[in-house]
Amino acid sequence: MIFVLAVAAYGGVTVYQAYTEDSSGPTITMDSSEVTVSVADDDSAILEGVTVQDADGNYISSNLVVESKGNFITPGVRDVTIAAFDSNNNVTKATRRVTYSDYNSPTVSLSGSFAASVSDSSALLDIITVTDCLDGDLTGQVQVVFEDTSQSVEAGEFPMHIQVSNSAGDTVDLPVTVRFYNASEEAYTPQITLTDYIIYVKEGAKVDPEDYLDTITVDNEIYTWYSESEKFLSEETMTDAYGEAVHESIPLSDVSIDDQIDTSEPGTYEAVYSYTDEGSEMTGKVRLIVVVEE
Repeated sequence: MIFVLAVAAYGGVTVYQAYTEDSSGPTITMDSSEVTVSVADDDSAILEGVTVQDADGNYISSNLVVESKGNFITPGVRDVTIAAFDSNNNVTKATRRVTYSDYNSPTVSLSGSFAASVSDSSALLDIITVTDCLDGDLTGQVQVVFEDTSQSVEAGEFPMHIQVSNSAGDTVDLPVTVRFYNASEEAYTPQITLTDYIIYVKEGAKVDPEDYLDTITVDNEIYTWYSESEKFLSEETMTDAYGEAVHESIPLSDVSIDDQIDTSEPGTYEAVYSYTDEGSEMTGKVRLIVVVEE
């Protein structure tokens, strides 16, 4: 549908022109009321197939602009307002529906285990980066909030949400489990690292938590995961009963993996890895967050 808006006259000269010159707005014609574009395209792709004529039938498509872009109706689909003006400053506006063929919601990345000291809970934000195909880096707009708004920061594990929105109103609300620890105890706690701390997979994909194992550090000694032997091997060596040098190791069987992942349904899931050091009796724990998309 075409909407015509006459610009109000201001001052004597403009009023005179309105009576002596044509005051009807230009005509916008679209070959389709909907268009599909890429997120990498500029506004010219949105205006593809749109032409403008003034009251005299002259084509004036150079005076055509994308005036505004609405929030998404559904992710990747929005209405935009197109405006055209002629030499007399008469304006016509029209609406076109735009679908982004390659749109993806903002993506969250974690540089480490989602945990922080009780004395420095704001450090959680240092672990998060967010990229968006429309706006680029959204890291500075991230919020991390407790699921229970009355909860205060104390040692333990708590459900929280990573939240961020892009300029099109697409909001990511990612449920996560956060571990807050006392720094004095953390020094004696085994540290488990993963190759990734959050992954995005398609519905029905196979996810093996063992594929993301990396290292375990115990008493400042680092044990690296080797899938072929199903062990974490230290760089340090010891001598066996035959005088052969062997690596100290932690077998996979000593690591508990609580696999809560269900890729048959879109949603957010976790795999929880834990290891208890027999010497200190301290247990280290880390989580892999798995986002299953349709």
